[in-house]
Amino acid sequence: MCLIVVGQKDKVIKQTNILQNALRTNNDGFGLMYFKNDSIVSKKSMSKEFSEIESLIKSVLEDCHGKIALHFRFATAGVKDKINTHPIPILSKAKDGQAISLMHNSPMLPTALIDQDRSDTHQFVKYFLRPVLKSNPNLLYNEKWLEQLDRDCEGSRLVFADGKTNKFIYVNKKLWTKKDKIFYSNDNCFNTYRWGGNMLGNYGKHTWNDPYDYEDYDDDYIPTKQIANDKEEELFDELSEDFLDLPFDEDLLLQMSEDQLSEYVKKNNNEVIDFLIDHKYSLYT
Repeated sequence: MCLIVVGQKDKVIKQTNILQNALRTNNDGFGLMYFKNDSIVSKKSMSKEFSEIESLIKSVLEDCHGKIALHFRFATAGVKDKINTHPIPILSKAKDGQAISLMHNSPMLPTALIDQDRSDTHQFVKYFLRPVLKSNPNLLYNEKWLEQLDRDCEGSRLVFADGKTNKFIYVNKKLWTKKDKIFYSNDNCFNTYRWGGNMLGNYGKHTWNDPYDYEDYDDDYIPTKQIANDKEEELFDELSEDFLDLPFDEDLLLQMSEDQLSEYVKKNNNEVIDFLIDHKYSLYT
């Protein structure tokens, strides 16, 4: 699964461990974008070396005067090249009078894969977003249109950059995680794993650091809810349907009964699929 990071430049560049973890498992293309005047500046790299990615980020910090967005790609469709690397431009100021770009984090977007070697994001932009937003770029601030996009792109995390307003607009924002005033499209890069032993049966030790900061959330952001194991039955009985809206992770899986798990899968099929895909590829790291 890809990773998008959005936050103030000075805070983002300090997240060295998180950014290293992100590149380690999402190294099929790196891109960044930020605002300058009423336009969007983007930079891309195919390097797998963190020192080079870090240098690229640092090279734009003086030019960037606010928030910056980073994207670490894990390729699932399309070749690994700079065209498929995010951000994907939707409109340009020179041609369209307004610059708009997009970053996307799985699952696959609802689009036909028509162009050979191009990603689902690239084709979703080309065949849907570009003609729609070229006709009416103000749809980025239309609540009903964004709600429909949430439903059409269920499970996906997207962020638009609008050069006209210098704002980032999130899709499916409730699925994002916020830590230290930085938005992350998923939290896979937060955990630090240390393995020892050998491959003949001793899988070694696994250390897990939980660096979540649940304070200072935006009013429109829904933080991940915490459920204590010893209160599992009491909480699920009291909040009989509340657990159906929780992000799917290992803790929630362990706390649900078989009936609850079956109910959760029926309502949140994409959440479970994303979890299984992440788990599958974590076995290779």
